Amino acid sequence: MDNGYFDGACEPVNPHGAMGWGWTLDRADGTHTEGYDGAPAARGNTNNIAEYRAALALLLAYAEGGGRGPLRVYGDSMLVVRQVTDEWACNAAQLQALRERVWEVMASIPGGVSFQHVPREQNAAADALSVAALRSLGVRRVERRR
Repeated sequence: MDNGYFDGACEPVNPHGAMGWGWTLDRADGTHTEGYDGAPAARGNTNNIAEYRAALALLLAYAEGGGRGPLRVYGDSMLVVRQVTDEWACNAAQLQALRERVWEVMASIPGGVSFQHVPREQNAAADALSVAALRSLGVRRVERRR
């Protein structure tokens, strides 16, 4: 089975800060890929949007790279995991659009995609990539609460 991890952040303030997101992908054949991206501070940016963009970037990279599934996706965002799996409602218009796009890409992967929540400590590599994305924008991360 192929496994992916995603994480996003909005700093130095949430909402309206810069967003960074990162992902890692480990395929069953032993190959490893990863990526990150970000967006400068803007009104409306949130941590939840960054988390969704991270999940979407992972799925797009997987699908565009010929991934056939099954793919297990791990993230420390309870909100994204529960909304993508349709366990929680999604009421924010910006998140609804991102969730729809995530579902579209998931549907294009024939072997299927599952999402699972993990504690932050088990998501360190994707977290580090989201921080790298913020640094590329000249933003330093504010220390997170534990």
